[in-house]
Amino acid sequence: MHVNFAKSRRFSFSLKTLRDLRHFKLTRGNLFLIAIGILAFMILFGVVQKIRLDLLQGQLTKIKSSTMALQGGGDLKGEMANLIVGREVALAKYNNRTLWNGVLKGLSNKISSGVYYESVENEGETSVKITGLASDQSAVTELVNLLDEADVFDNVKLISSSIMQKDDVDMVEFQIKCNIVK
Repeated sequence: MHVNFAKSRRFSFSLKTLRDLRHFKLTRGNLFLIAIGILAFMILFGVVQKIRLDLLQGQLTKIKSSTMALQGGGDLKGEMANLIVGREVALAKYNNRTLWNGVLKGLSNKISSGVYYESVENEGETSVKITGLASDQSAVTELVNLLDEADVFDNVKLISSSIMQKDDVDMVEFQIKCNIVK
C-alpha cells in the first residue's frame, strides 16, 4: 500500500497489485500480528459469551427464587392457582378460535367464474355471511355448491338473491350464510 502526502498532489492512495504481493513473505512479525488479531477476536467473543451467560444465570436465579416463594407461601399458592385457572381459560379460548386464514383461503379457492365477493362478515363464533355479485343465477348456484363441497364450510344456505342493475349491466346480488368447520 502506498499513501502519498506530497504537497504537489492533494492525496493519493493505492494498493499493491497481486503481482507485487507475491514477494510478500510471512515473517515472524507478520505472523505475530495475525496471531494478535485472532487472539483479540477470541477474547472479544469470550467476553460477549460471558455477559450472555451472566444474564441467563441472573434470570435463572429469579425463577428459582419465585418458585421457592410459591412453594413456601400460603397466599402465593392461591394466586398461583388463580393464574393456572386463568391460563386454562385462555388456552380453551385459543383452541376454539376461528382460523380465518383457512376460511379466507377456502373462499378464494372456491370462487366460480363471474362471482365477486363484496363482504365476508362473522356472525357468531361459527358462522359467516358472504355478500357479493354474480353475472347470473347459475354462477350463484355453482358457488353455493362449491362452498358446500369445501372442507372449511358446512350447512351452506343461499339467503337471498336478486337481480340489480350495476353500470347498465344486469347482475345478481346474493347473500350466503354458512357454518365454519373447526
